[in-house]
Amino acid sequence: EDAFTLSLEPYAHFLRGEGQDALHLVAWNAAERVSSRGGGRLPAGILDDAEPVGVNLHALVIGTGAYEDPGLNLRYPTADAEAVAAALRAGGEAFLGPSGGEVHVTLLSTAEGARAPSAEALDAAFTEIRERSGPDDILIVYLSGHGVSVDGQYHYPWPEATAADLSDPELLAARALTQERLMAHIRGVAANKRLLVLDTCESGGVADGARSQLTADAQRRAVEELRYRMGMTVLVGAPANGAVTVDVAC
Repeated sequence: EDAFTLSLEPYAHFLRGEGQDALHLVAWNAAERVSSRGGGRLPAGILDDAEPVGVNLHALVIGTGAYEDPGLNLRYPTADAEAVAAALRAGGEAFLGPSGGEVHVTLLSTAEGARAPSAEALDAAFTEIRERSGPDDILIVYLSGHGVSVDGQYHYPWPEATAADLSDPELLAARALTQERLMAHIRGVAANKRLLVLDTCESGGVADGARSQLTADAQRRAVEELRYRMGMTVLVGAPANGAVTVDVAC
């Protein structure tokens, strides 16, 4: 039989230690495009004797409705982001507060007077989350605005994006949050319970007929890759066909 040894040291920030963890094995091909269904969970200890700990909520909420290109402007993302941030604060404090949990919500928005969305602001927010989070915590990332998928890779355009950028992969990568960057940030957070909400729509009103590339099939591929490679729950609230998609990963 084939055998291999895997060091868990690079993933130590995800582990509780003292026999409180379990492993679930999934095999991927070299291109990281095809995976197995995964093996059974391998217990690393008994959970019954684990001491209860306070669960903390870490949320990053981003709403981009105003762009340098007025043809890309959207009416509702900033209001949606503010509402989601408020709901997470209230709900988190109600459900987690009594057991000693803390709620940390960071809001980035193009609303007047708010902290604007940008690559630098995103990096700073995830740095704070990484420093505060533990394996028992919850991470929620919410994105509202335009969504673009190129070759199955998801992109969230920053406010400086223009209609022309949406059809140019190189410009889009420079002026958007790329899937790889988002995944890298999420991987660095110790929280084992993770939710990504993509409340991003096809930009039907883009100038000169340029449209977001987030078609139903492309979106499905991008979401599947995020779901399997990140081992997290992904909710897609506004796909190209207008339906609501719920994709759950355990």
